[in-house]
Amino acid sequence: MEGLEPPDETRIYLDLQVLDRSLAGALNDLLSTENVRVCAIKRPTHERLSISSGPHLVYDAYPVVASFVTQHAELLRRLRTTFTPQQLDLWMTVEIRHKPNRELPALGFDPSILRLLADVDCLLDIDIMEFL
Repeated sequence: MEGLEPPDETRIYLDLQVLDRSLAGALNDLLSTENVRVCAIKRPTHERLSISSGPHLVYDAYPVVASFVTQHAELLRRLRTTFTPQQLDLWMTVEIRHKPNRELPALGFDPSILRLLADVDCLLDIDIMEFL
């Protein structure tokens, strides 16, 4: 239909890669106590789980990232205190989709977001994928 364009949206994924498969059961037990949507991708040597917060209709990714980190702060702390970096790799992916030619704020994290991430102290890497 003419005039209808796909909306801007931001999806945030918290990706957990189990490096020690013997701990997969403990991780599943911990996640089952949280009100999160989990998608499991099983592979021969590890299990990857993604917690998705999207889609959100936004023009600025910062509030979505802040909301996500705040909402899952306790889960993130529990993951980091339960598992070591050798047992669980944890990172965050911010995926921004928007219509062509849409001007969006420059990507990056302002100091308040960086402080939130530092407070949680578990996000080892932040990947930003932009789809134009």
